[in-house]
Amino acid sequence: MKKAILCLAIIFLSAFSSKKLHAQTAPAYLDDIMFQAFGWDEQTRHSAEGNYYKFLQSKVSELKAAGFDMIWMPPPSKSTGGVGYIPTELYNFSSDWGPSTDLTATTAAIKAAGMHPIADVVVNHRGGTSNWSTFTNPDWGTTLTTDNGTICSTDEVNTGWVASRGPMGTGAPDEGQDFSGGRDLDHTNTTVQAGVKAYLLKLKEQGFEGWRWDMTKGFNTSHVLDYLNSTSYYYSVGEYLDGNQGLLQNWINGSSNNRAIQSGTFDFSLYYNSLSPALRNSNWSLLTSSTGLAGSVDYNSNAVTLVDNHDTFTDATNAILGDNIMKGYAYILTHKGIPCVFLPHYYGGTYTKSGVTRTYTNNKTKIDELMAVRKKAGIDSWSSVTVDQNSAFYAAYIYKRYGDASPAVAVRIGSGTWSPAGTGWIMNTYGTDYAVWSKSAILTAPSISPSGATYFYGQTITMTASSGSTIHYTLDGTDPTISSTTYTGAVTLPIGTITVKAIAEASGATSAIVSGTYTIQYKPASITVRFKAPTSWTTGSIWVWELVNSVTSSLNTKKTWPGDLITKDAQGYYIYTISNMTQPTVFIIFNNGNGTTATEQTVDLSTSGNICWEYSGTSSKYSVTVNSSCTTAVETPAEDSWNLYPNPTNSSVRFSLPDNTSNVTVMTALGKQLKVAVPLNQPQAEVDLSNYPSGVYYVTIWSKDGLRRTKSVVKM
Repeated sequence: MKKAILCLAIIFLSAFSSKKLHAQTAPAYLDDIMFQAFGWDEQTRHSAEGNYYKFLQSKVSELKAAGFDMIWMPPPSKSTGGVGYIPTELYNFSSDWGPSTDLTATTAAIKAAGMHPIADVVVNHRGGTSNWSTFTNPDWGTTLTTDNGTICSTDEVNTGWVASRGPMGTGAPDEGQDFSGGRDLDHTNTTVQAGVKAYLLKLKEQGFEGWRWDMTKGFNTSHVLDYLNSTSYYYSVGEYLDGNQGLLQNWINGSSNNRAIQSGTFDFSLYYNSLSPALRNSNWSLLTSSTGLAGSVDYNSNAVTLVDNHDTFTDATNAILGDNIMKGYAYILTHKGIPCVFLPHYYGGTYTKSGVTRTYTNNKTKIDELMAVRKKAGIDSWSSVTVDQNSAFYAAYIYKRYGDASPAVAVRIGSGTWSPAGTGWIMNTYGTDYAVWSKSAILTAPSISPSGATYFYGQTITMTASSGSTIHYTLDGTDPTISSTTYTGAVTLPIGTITVKAIAEASGATSAIVSGTYTIQYKPASITVRFKAPTSWTTGSIWVWELVNSVTSSLNTKKTWPGDLITKDAQGYYIYTISNMTQPTVFIIFNNGNGTTATEQTVDLSTSGNICWEYSGTSSKYSVTVNSSCTTAVETPAEDSWNLYPNPTNSSVRFSLPDNTSNVTVMTALGKQLKVAVPLNQPQAEVDLSNYPSGVYYVTIWSKDGLRRTKSVVKM
């Protein structure tokens, strides 16, 4: 009898606690869905769009239409290793992800769409620039001989120290987990504390509105509270990579002020202890109504749930793979917590890290359907779950709020036969061993493929939407209606700059609008590239490729490194002509290969037309400059009767356009093409360079007969 009374008391208190908490004002992020907008080495995959930031900017429309609210972006500061997790210059926001101008343009586009850009904040550690431990930009008072107390005394730099490493760490011992790839920062040091706060303000200047804290096991959570109190933000989430729910709760508590929770954390308790083993082993008993942080009434709105991320996807024991991926999303997108969708799961692709390679299919349509169910049914972090079955399979009812008379969503995960009890249920989406029902029909926005970028004439786009809906689209930038052109098959885009907009329609209802901007140009018969190499080169080879839907495709005759042997022309340039390209941009590495090996090479180069490069510097991986006065053997110099003005310029440059102009391109000295749109139906043209870094740019006018005119302009 005493046991029964105790159980009833616990149930009563739990229900009372739930009602009391949910009577509070709901935070703005309560029903948010987060998108991790990158996978490992994502920065290497989007040269076709110009860079990663331009790729992400091209996706803003469809991400908003799909239902995402927060966009978690990669670490934005210059770093060692490309991905950004060993930052070297915190204040340098031009990185392997793209230039700072494209970063701010992307965060501005995300905010204009009504979403929130979240910065990946890496402050557990830093990397030195000239050595292991001398910091720059900002230097935090470090020099070649002193660390100014900013580096932990237990850091690896002190083990077997030699002067060439830079100054030894003289700060306090590390408060948490060690990171051997960079210098562990002493967060008890006032210089570090002031530096992190200043860095957050710099991130806000770049347009970020929230924080994802990297490797929070490395320093005390009280410092996160201090940093959060120094600035306003939309949402904060920490990466405390541990499945111990008590430790996760302690970390959240440490980031709170008088029980006003200030930061969430990723729900690795749910991931490691319940979701991953349940899916991998069909052990459905691990999934209950109180599973993980998300199942805890005190922490559910601060639990960011996940199926995998850029670290866990390589875990041989716990990674969620194959059909289990969509079963995982069927769970987190119908249950409590703030669900986070991983870009490789959404768009697909092959990703490699630490020798582990994973290939994912594109699950966008099915994930969009699950998000549509969640949004339309009003499911959020304060919703309530009743488990109906967790033995042969998992089945549950989700109520919008505890105490509601009837559930809003029902879900089955695992093989088996089950349907929700009662009437009015609609099966909104399903896949291998999962199904989701609600009481209302859903309508997801269509997808347009490929993404907006520059393509040759003849490029087609395809559109897809959920079964049972009809797609309507426009090509002139106007918003489509149900009276607009009906999509029936691949659409060939005309020459010029085209803005495509599309909606899905079913039973008179219409979806959100998705859009993409495309630049379509004539394909030249060939592209001839020339390179003046160091005089020490006795042989030359070229490695050539293009990106087709972000996948590398070789354009070489010889498909193995160092590529095709090339010879010099009369002017001493190595010369090569490319005619088998299918994309407007080709990528090139010149090297001193002799057919089997190479010891020196250029940096990665790219071009959309004939070009002459000359080597620069003394490194074995040479930079280049463009010689705009040199012409290739296959073209005739056009009449030099046009001018760029003003030149130099600190903003725009103007020039006249011949009647037979087919395209205008603007390139950097490294051959990177800027994403600028120039109307071709006017006698005068203008290109705005105000948002690009100082330097030399090359403006090329292409004629319909294949000739080109190129001139340089200096941006001050």
